[in-house]
This record gives sequence, C-alpha cells and structure tokens, in this order.
Amino acid sequence: MADLKGKRISLGLRGQSDWGVFARLFLEHAYGITPKNSDIRHMTPAQLTQQLIDGVTDASVTPVGTEPNLKAFLLPGPIRQLEAASKASGKKLCYIGVTKEDVDKVNKKFGTTFLHVTLPAGTLPGQDKPLGAGFVRGFKASHAEFPEKTAYEIVMAVAKIGPKMKDLHPVWRIWSPELMLHGLSEENVHPGAKRAYVELGWWDKHKKFPPVTYPKQ
Repeated sequence: MADLKGKRISLGLRGQSDWGVFARLFLEHAYGITPKNSDIRHMTPAQLTQQLIDGVTDASVTPVGTEPNLKAFLLPGPIRQLEAASKASGKKLCYIGVTKEDVDKVNKKFGTTFLHVTLPAGTLPGQDKPLGAGFVRGFKASHAEFPEKTAYEIVMAVAKIGPKMKDLHPVWRIWSPELMLHGLSEENVHPGAKRAYVELGWWDKHKKFPPVTYPKQ
C-alpha cells in the first residue's frame, strides 16, 4: 500500500463511509498518503471502477462482504465488472491488501473497531493468494427513543425470513444469526432488539465477537 504514494488513486465520494471516508483514513494514517503527495480522486463507485478499467488510474477501492464464519462472501457489482474487464482484456486483476498492524494503527488513533480479515485464496476473481482486508460492521441504528416494540418486531421478522431469503436473493447469502449479533454488546444493543435475541436463544452469541465502540470525538 505504501507504494501507492505519488500514484493516481480513485476512491468513493467524500461523504461515502466505506468507499470514501474509511479509505482515506487508512491511506493517510496507516501509510501517509494524502492529496498533498498523491493524486486522490473522489467519485462514484461506477466511475472509479471504470477509471481502473480504462487505465486512467493506478488503483481504486472496491468492496466485499462476508459473515463471521467466513463461509459465504458477497461480491458486489464493481468486482464483477472488473472481473469481466479482466477476462476481456487479458489483464490480470491485482489486489493490494492491508495488514493487521495497519488496522490496529488506525483503531488505536481513532478508537474505531475495524476488523482485519484474511480472505482465503480464490475468494475474489483472480485472487491467487490470501489477502488481508479491513472490514467494518454495519447496523441499523436508531434514536434512543425508538420504540422497544418496533425494534423487537424488526429483529423477529428478520430472524423469521432470513433462512428463506438466503435461497431467494444473493445479498442474503451472508445472512446468519451471528451476522446480526457480531459487534453488539450490553452497552450498544437496543432493549427491544435484545429482548428478541433472548427469546430466540441467540443473545449469548454476541460474547464470541468484539463489540463495536464509538470513535473518539
């Protein structure tokens, strides 16, 4: 990653968390790469992916999703677009990973809880060796006054339809009870959601995973 200093780097928009904000955090605070010493461009996911295909940028950010057991992976459209372009042009897709030390450095500075995950070889198109990646966990957040009954009903509804949806829609392939609980704790869970998890017999699963904490202000 440090070799990207001085290169053309295409990221998501400045207000896009995963695509733009988090990528900038890692570039600057793990590798010292900033707009002052590199050509960092902010644009939509479709545009930045096309820039890499067209050869007008040296590197671009792209996403991948997974679940806690690392058995199912979600490869979004941009990766499939890069895969198709690679096959058509004969150009090899090259991936640049991050190390656990890089992730720990960012977490220590900002009080964040990014996770370091090693993707097994073959997870991504053309990936011929294990790849380190930084992952962020996503949740449906609510105001403190969000009704307990509604939060309870939402969790119960997702728990009911989740197993069926895995067979009906590709986005749901990574769904699992562990995915819903990964990062929750007694401090950050909504009371209504916790009541649902307890009734489902799932709540203790959260103890297997590190909790999400709020960044330093």
